[in-house]
Amino acid sequence: MISILPTVRGGGSEESALLTLFKKVDISPFNKRKLTSWVEDKEKEVSLMEQFISALTKNSKANITVKSSSLNDTIGDLSYEYILCLSFRFTDEQDPQLEDMLNYLQGTDGLNSGKTNLAWFKNSSVLNKTRTSLRQFIEFAESNANKSSNIKFVVNEEYPTDSVKQALLVLYENGVPNESFVIPSKPNAPRKTNATDDSITLAWDDAQIGSEEIKYYKIMYRYVSAEKQGVTDENSSEAWTAVATDDAKKEKHISNLPAGVPFLFKVRSVTETGVSVFSENSQIILTLGTVKLTSKTIELLMHEIDGLEEQEIKEYYATFCELCPDGKMTKDIFKKAFQAVYPGGNTDKYSQYAFDIMDNNKDGTLNFVEYVIAMHMHNSDDLEKSLSLAFDIFDYNKNGNLDEKELIRMITTTGELINKPCDQKIAKRYAQEIFDVCDPDFTIMS
Repeated sequence: MISILPTVRGGGSEESALLTLFKKVDISPFNKRKLTSWVEDKEKEVSLMEQFISALTKNSKANITVKSSSLNDTIGDLSYEYILCLSFRFTDEQDPQLEDMLNYLQGTDGLNSGKTNLAWFKNSSVLNKTRTSLRQFIEFAESNANKSSNIKFVVNEEYPTDSVKQALLVLYENGVPNESFVIPSKPNAPRKTNATDDSITLAWDDAQIGSEEIKYYKIMYRYVSAEKQGVTDENSSEAWTAVATDDAKKEKHISNLPAGVPFLFKVRSVTETGVSVFSENSQIILTLGTVKLTSKTIELLMHEIDGLEEQEIKEYYATFCELCPDGKMTKDIFKKAFQAVYPGGNTDKYSQYAFDIMDNNKDGTLNFVEYVIAMHMHNSDDLEKSLSLAFDIFDYNKNGNLDEKELIRMITTTGELINKPCDQKIAKRYAQEIFDVCDPDFTIMS
């Protein structure tokens, strides 16, 4: 331009020469618009990859190794039979924009400027598949993070093959790559197909979209105490018990269970490579409430209720058998049993609320275990457990909070229970005093 402008002004060159220069600059790879767009895409790509790497390394227990180099040293590690690699294949060996810039400066042909190179992360199909592969890889790594696992998880970067941008899962078995590997699918939550007083039969569905053959299924189950309904696995102190199927059939009969007890179940598949992600928890499933006192039931109740003696359980059992020979305690029978504990109080409302919270499967009856827990908590000196049950009883919408109306109902009903009636005005004043101390938003949290 420095050489052209003076000649145009002096009449030595046509203005078309300047126009030709502008056109040449416009189609060059150094055009500001193209450079800005290219840099912005690179910045977005870097930011997205940083988020992916952060997700991969967030859980240290998953033991995922992130590498930018080849897998030679990893493949040489003989302590693992399998290596599952999530290979990011997004960066071209020769970047089209950089190639254009080099060719332009060297005056050679072969510019890619006329081609539309859509960034991989702007392709919704590629991005969705990448996110899915990433999530499945992390879940599979977390599921197989135990020390006895024979699989190692690695993330690396390679150039795309045939310009196909993707996050590819590659399974190395004794160093031999398998690019058709598919992670085992997550089974559906197990469901009850049959129940007796000491057993439960389960079945479940599994899409089985994984490429590995399923050897068998592993089922985990645990008892669900009344005050821990809705507690997540991570926050529950209840121990899980493991059983397994003999083969790949999607059903299991679990026996030697205590009568009338609620359980949760979950299931995962087991393959030669590793285990799948656990299914969601089942709905609460109960063994039948036949009146039968077994050592398992005694053991469970003594574990559930601190300080409860075997003799007390037998006394509860004798009372329960007398009141409910069929093993099912109705609300009316429970109210009478509850009234016997508080002979001088009005137990009608409180016992009704207590019955509803203890009726785990909402069939209108209590089994022996539910009855013992309810009655013992009311007779217990354990203030924390008594308050916990009272909170659950009056938290009607089950949101983990007590509002003013619920607290007033709790105060008046408890007053009736201990034969110290409290009218609405006094109860409201008590509630206000409690909220003034606890929570300016008129809620009490569990």
